[in-house]
Amino acid sequence: MEVVPERTKPGGRVNYRLIYVMCPVKPSEVIKTSLSRKMLFKGQQVASSINDAFELKPGRWVVDSFFTLPANSPRGVYALEVSFDAPSGQAHKKVRSFIVANDA
Repeated sequence: MEVVPERTKPGGRVNYRLIYVMCPVKPSEVIKTSLSRKMLFKGQQVASSINDAFELKPGRWVVDSFFTLPANSPRGVYALEVSFDAPSGQAHKKVRSFIVANDA
């Protein structure tokens, strides 16, 4: 997972790119899972969303999503946490940080 840009202004938009690979037993099998996104500032959740019907498809996929920060967002380091449960039941979580600053 990557977050772009690594530095943005309050009210800016952050793109996160999640790349996954899935090789199911049945080649055409699509698996639905819950995908959770959380934005944290100083360890506190400031935004979140959950997609309870996220589809994991066979192959290698790139998923781009965006968060737009409120114009009054405090300056500092933020963390974006993305997690989902794999078909095996194992949880996968990725966390990346970015900076909100006036000089972005």
